[in-house]
Amino acid sequence: MTATTPTLNPFLTNNFTPVKDEITADNLKVIGELPPDISGMFVRNGPNPQFKPMGEYHWFDGDGMLHGVRIKDGKASYCNRYVRTNKFQVENQEGKAVWPGLLEPFQQDNPYGTDTNTANTALVYHAGHFYALWEGGGGAPYHIKLPELDTIGKQTFNSKLESPFTAHPKVDAVTGEMMFFGYSMSQPPFLQYGVVSATGELLRTIPIDLPVGVMMHDFAITKNYSIFFDLPMTFRAERIEKGQFPLMFESETPSRFGIIPRHGDSGEVRWFETPACFVWHTLNAYEEGDEVVLVACRMNSTNVFVTNDSDRLPDGDIPYLHRWRFN
Repeated sequence: MTATTPTLNPFLTNNFTPVKDEITADNLKVIGELPPDISGMFVRNGPNPQFKPMGEYHWFDGDGMLHGVRIKDGKASYCNRYVRTNKFQVENQEGKAVWPGLLEPFQQDNPYGTDTNTANTALVYHAGHFYALWEGGGGAPYHIKLPELDTIGKQTFNSKLESPFTAHPKVDAVTGEMMFFGYSMSQPPFLQYGVVSATGELLRTIPIDLPVGVMMHDFAITKNYSIFFDLPMTFRAERIEKGQFPLMFESETPSRFGIIPRHGDSGEVRWFETPACFVWHTLNAYEEGDEVVLVACRMNSTNVFVTNDSDRLPDGDIPYLHRWRFN
């Protein structure tokens, strides 16, 4: 007989071990001196499950927790707070996790509903408001109070927001406008695009046709255009019936990049086709002559949701800096 050691989830151990306490620490020890003219706050966001997960845990599943360091008057302070999402509050009341994660079968009939927004992915400051973000269905931004990092509630822009909201909106530093998109993997419209004014008013949201639901994590803007990524990380319900994960990368399906004028309509999108690839994040985009230039981290493929080693693509998740030119 040989002993076996159970495999620990790498995203629940060591450097990723969940933090349970929320603390406030003033007058942190400073080695050296903080210039008295520096005044501001650094805040980061990330997944931090408050309870033992139901089933297999994916890094994207954890509840959003904010960590902030504030510098003012030559002193530094720290605090951390969970984002009080609907999911957090329901599970906190129940004293346990009640929703499974990404790697478990989706529960359409979950008695607690389908609002699993964790607000755990990113942050944005716009029009005097600070938001914690998540990109899934129903993922409205959560308004956060500074510097306390307390949760104020969902931002629906006076009930005008009816689409999902990306975790990576783009703020134009010149005009003050914020561009965003939202995607649905299971039902059309699979993509929606919106613009928020410099004063925080949701000006418009338009649907953009896609052949099938895809995972679209990021996008890019230039002075006059917004750029969307229709990449072959597709959602197909028939995979569930076969016992497969519904999101899979289709290496034989081309990628498409859609370019729309910032205040354009659905019919003004121009699509450019390239060999299959995947992009998590962009670095830059700009206009040069009659071209729109995009710089991003390109992968030939991705294994992000692959659970069986035999299904892993050998060139998956190897990013290279890549430049596209569209005209």
